[in-house]
Amino acid sequence: MEILYSNLGNLTWQQVVMWAIGGLLIYLAIAKDMEPSLLLPMGFGAILVNLPMSGAIDQWVSGQLERGALSVLYDAGIANELFPLILFIGIGAMIDFGPLLTNPKLMIFGAAAQFGIFFTLCLAGMFFDLPDAASIAIIGAADGPTAIVVAQKLQSQYLGAIMVAAYSYMALVPIIQPPVIRLLTTKKERLIRMPYEQKSVGKTTRILFPILTTIVAGVVAPASVSLVGFLMFGNLIRECGVLNSLSETAQKVLANLVTIFLGVTIASQMQAEKFLQPQTLLILGAHELYEQGKSMEEVEQWLLDNRLRAHAWLTVDDLKYLRRGGRISSTSAVFGTMLSIKPIIVMGKGGKMDPAEKVQGRQK
Repeated sequence: MEILYSNLGNLTWQQVVMWAIGGLLIYLAIAKDMEPSLLLPMGFGAILVNLPMSGAIDQWVSGQLERGALSVLYDAGIANELFPLILFIGIGAMIDFGPLLTNPKLMIFGAAAQFGIFFTLCLAGMFFDLPDAASIAIIGAADGPTAIVVAQKLQSQYLGAIMVAAYSYMALVPIIQPPVIRLLTTKKERLIRMPYEQKSVGKTTRILFPILTTIVAGVVAPASVSLVGFLMFGNLIRECGVLNSLSETAQKVLANLVTIFLGVTIASQMQAEKFLQPQTLLILGAHELYEQGKSMEEVEQWLLDNRLRAHAWLTVDDLKYLRRGGRISSTSAVFGTMLSIKPIIVMGKGGKMDPAEKVQGRQK
């Protein structure tokens, strides 16, 4: 019977916290209907990867690496940006660029809407490295796949937190917008009814638009070709008029299937030791304040007040990197390895890392 319960000794309180976070995401998906196609698999996946010695992710067992299904999916679909790009085909098939083509001035409003990205980049740059700050800032585009691609391309270590923030932000837009609109406009202004006369756009124009957009984007920003190209390819399928069944499949079956895989695979990065870090908690805390209607100045002040109060506790599985970095001597590394010594390190004020304690074995 003892062998049935031996794995309980590997359970940590951080993993239990991640169970609660996973349960919260599932609750928001089901009870509040917040991006259920993504938050539900993400929440369940968060529980899945935080079970002690979970077989869903890579684990080292007796010196041998045992591959987990979610880790394999992550390498196959997220690490190479494949899942977000395939999802963009479905998104492109859903978009009707007709109103934009009849009134190109609307692009100015679209460009102005991106101001939040650059403002957030400047703000996040005060607390994070530039690649991480840029990955966090792209949440302002209100587009989850784009946030995934940018965070992955810039190798951000906060991919899981960025995804939770990006998709929960998108789901809360209908809740956030009404009070902001009431704050910035009068009742008389909100009662204005602007006449709209839908204009027709020629089929040739609709077909040429995604092709020319891809060419221009590729010439100006070659790195964006995959992202823009897959989006425009999906739109071309929609507008060509000869692939209606394929367009319908891309909009529904393909998009929904990839979204499920995307959510549960992203959860592989929500392991307790990666997710429950001071920087991650600062991201989520600032995001929560912004959702509550706090101004950017108030969010900035909260970050300034709390960035030096956050502490991270960690341990290492191998002493060789501490030896290589000159933190311990070769003799200490040899005897420490023989005795299975696991130093506990605390990262506190100013990011300084200090040894807190030395224990023998993981379970202590």
